[in-house]
Amino acid sequence: MSDNLIEKRGKALLAKLGLEKDSSRRVSEYSLGMRKRLALCIALLNKPEILVMDEPTSGLDPRGVKALRIVLKDLNKKGLTIILSSHVLTEVQEICSHVGIINNGKLIREESIDSISKEIEKKTIRLLLKVKDFPEKTSEELSKNKKIKSIKQKNNGKHEEITLELKEENIPWITDFLVSKGIQIFSIEPQKNSLEEIFLKETGGD
Repeated sequence: MSDNLIEKRGKALLAKLGLEKDSSRRVSEYSLGMRKRLALCIALLNKPEILVMDEPTSGLDPRGVKALRIVLKDLNKKGLTIILSSHVLTEVQEICSHVGIINNGKLIREESIDSISKEIEKKTIRLLLKVKDFPEKTSEELSKNKKIKSIKQKNNGKHEEITLELKEENIPWITDFLVSKGIQIFSIEPQKNSLEEIFLKETGGD
């Protein structure tokens, strides 16, 4: 590549990744996140057909993560194939169009993120309830109910934290049940399954 082309593309990439105002600084003065963004600029300089990235969001602040996500999606739309390796599965779920799960060096599952998302939607969700005065009798009643897969109970000092596994359509039923028992509910927090759940299931993690 000519010096003119390097300068032209370099300036555009630095601007896209939020480094334009720092382009005159020495790299030794850059933070870890800035160095990672600079490394991406260098990797993209010659317009590669395939980009391989390992833990790209590690060390980035929330703004850096968002900027990187936008850039990667834009590059992918323009035809760049991106292979991304990461343990941050929420980021994989957000960015990738396909996912491959590797366990002990072997690819054990590979398919589109849309297919996996549909599988996730069919699964039960975890429901975290913060309540006051949760009798043991009520806990036993819930444990025997076929609509609920499992129940965990913990006292956090202020409230009883009740974690249930159930289908999303059964949330109104569980709230009605608790209210009918005179139990005061302080918060209800549905926690949907994620790619992490699929990963743990496929790799036998607990």
